[in-house]
Amino acid sequence: MNYRLGGAPTSAQCKAWAGALNARRHSEVGWLPFCPSGPALLIQTLREGRQETDPVHLSLLALQLGDLRTRPVLDASMELLADPSASDHVRTTAALILSAVVVGGQTVDDMSLADMFTVTLGEGRCALERRGSSGFARYENLPRNTDARVAHALERVRDDGTSSLQLRRLVACVRTGLPWIADRGRATPVGAPVRWDATAKVYWVSVRIEDGSIRQMRVEPANRAVATLRLEQVDRGDVVDYQYRVGADSSSPKTVSQIAVPCPSDGGITSRTGGDWQSMSEWRGTLHCEYAVYAARGQGHVDFALRSTLLAGVGEVIVVGASDVPVWPTEDPTEETIALGALVDSLSGSPPNGLVGRMPAPVPMYERRVVAQTDSGLQILAHELRRICEGTRWIADPAMCRQLEQRLPLRLAALREGGAAPALNDEARVEIRRQLDEFIRVLVASRDVTIGQNAFTILHIIAGAVRAPLVPASP
Repeated sequence: MNYRLGGAPTSAQCKAWAGALNARRHSEVGWLPFCPSGPALLIQTLREGRQETDPVHLSLLALQLGDLRTRPVLDASMELLADPSASDHVRTTAALILSAVVVGGQTVDDMSLADMFTVTLGEGRCALERRGSSGFARYENLPRNTDARVAHALERVRDDGTSSLQLRRLVACVRTGLPWIADRGRATPVGAPVRWDATAKVYWVSVRIEDGSIRQMRVEPANRAVATLRLEQVDRGDVVDYQYRVGADSSSPKTVSQIAVPCPSDGGITSRTGGDWQSMSEWRGTLHCEYAVYAARGQGHVDFALRSTLLAGVGEVIVVGASDVPVWPTEDPTEETIALGALVDSLSGSPPNGLVGRMPAPVPMYERRVVAQTDSGLQILAHELRRICEGTRWIADPAMCRQLEQRLPLRLAALREGGAAPALNDEARVEIRRQLDEFIRVLVASRDVTIGQNAFTILHIIAGAVRAPLVPASP
């Protein structure tokens, strides 16, 4: 099942997937994170199996829970990582889940978790490679210090002499996937101290050059750029114009230098406009359209656009912040200087073009023909409303969320139970269309009051696409 195009899972599917998890039929677990009780069941399974050593079972849990960026997943994984009574396999699994909470999605060099253990221990190299995720079953605005909390929890285990060598190596491997967070768990090498300049807000790193003297190198710290993004959609019937306006949030410590929007690989993008259009490239396994924006804090906005045959859903865009590249004060570094390379990279947020962050945003996602099928379209509409209210919180007022949910067509209740929904006769079509009209009326009346632009854009066009074909059948 292609979840992103097929709508929310039914209760029957969720029940079958939960049964498969309990019976360890791993290939049949499906999209359990997207079920209402799926996240709690996955967390419970991980917590209750603290002595688990089966890498196949743990690999499944890591991948499924890696699709959830929520506080319960964060708390449970932090608890298990720090638990000395848990098996090394479970604690490593918790580390992988934590890194997914921070950066989004993970595989292990196209290998299973078992292969990661083997390669890291047997060959002495870290086999971890990050790849993109198509989206998240749950997305929450986690505390701003989540990145640092996760990194430092990993460092504590990595540097804990009472933990096994296997665990320390595996956790160190996971920690390398968070290079933008300064490593506070290790002492700076002798002869190369790091000084934080609170006034200039930069690091000064002492570097020994070829003549033996010490030079001070200025290193700009790694900070994510915080972007604001607003979307206007114009539905032209066969294509949708996506008109984005991006700027730097007032709290952003960096200039926003680049935005990358997921571009479906099936040809769903038909054109891209704007003088800032750059190119298409692959970010962590997913094709993206890149735009250079250079939006500094308090210096206005930059517009860009694309045209797609797909309707929008809640996805993620990649935000890149501008960073000054550290300039090494030597062309012939000593062995001591070479050893400082990883430290400087961790302080500066390597690679040089800036630091990658991710933020929820409306992106091209759903095929119109799927949304136009009444049952799948209603499920997609309900799914997007839930993500907007519970995940992104683009509608922060619970009363408005309840009001919209109450105006979803009653046919959804039958679909959620997994049973056969009533036949779509003329009377049913007219009633569903009337209920969608009421849903759209509430949307329009509350636009820019309690319903933000991004939420309005997604819900209005999906509801309209479901409504459009609901006319009485021809005699």
